[in-house]
Amino acid sequence: MRNACTVMIRLAAAFAFVLPAVVVAGCGDASPTPPPGGTPGRSSAGGSAFLASRPIQSVNGKIDFGPVSPCGGDISRTEQIRNQSSGDVEILGYASNCACLEAELLGSKKLAPGDVRDVKLTVHPSGSGVRSVAVEFAYSGGFAGVMRIEHSMTGGANAFPDQVTVRAGDRPAIIDIDVIASDGAAVRALSIDPPIGSILPPEGKVAKVALSSFEAARFAASPEGRAHRGFRAGPDGKPASLVVDITTDAVACPVATVKLTFDP
Repeated sequence: MRNACTVMIRLAAAFAFVLPAVVVAGCGDASPTPPPGGTPGRSSAGGSAFLASRPIQSVNGKIDFGPVSPCGGDISRTEQIRNQSSGDVEILGYASNCACLEAELLGSKKLAPGDVRDVKLTVHPSGSGVRSVAVEFAYSGGFAGVMRIEHSMTGGANAFPDQVTVRAGDRPAIIDIDVIASDGAAVRALSIDPPIGSILPPEGKVAKVALSSFEAARFAASPEGRAHRGFRAGPDGKPASLVVDITTDAVACPVATVKLTFDP
């Protein structure tokens, strides 16, 4: 399992039927049929006449959050989309293509021509390097438009994967974790809290850690585990998650975290 981008979808009831149209519309159709009032041929921020012809447009074009610290908290800001077409548009669904960014459409999903809506964008710091994320919108005609968001992870250390599910009934397993510095410098792991694994010899600039699913489950079920700051219980009182801190020798933001989720 790797720290891959995960599609986060907010669905209206019909979105499951709209999605195939989104896929087809984005597959290089050289002459898309624009919606009423569309402006085919006008270049968008991404340089695509097709994207510029879509009814939903980002008011401020591509959005850049700039440098984001991996050890900081979530960062939120509100941007806007506009219905540039001459007809009403009802947004049936929207999705971010990366778990590192969450989008929330505020207000009515129905936009008259020229209407704008606020979209709350929240960056969840993770990963390394420049992250380029797309939030896509769908309507009855298929693909309605896209917002493009960028941010760069600077300083500190990041764990890959940073989220792992431990399922009851599975065989005990070793979970291999790579720890990488955001600036590309060599990083070394110094300690693991709680101590449910071991530090392995580094490979080049990458620190290597092995976590034990058996030790994680046993620790989470113990009184010591329940008192740990990274422990969370579910509504039934059973272990739900455990955050593991891997301390490194990175100068800024030295702690990389891995969230273990327990699936009964």
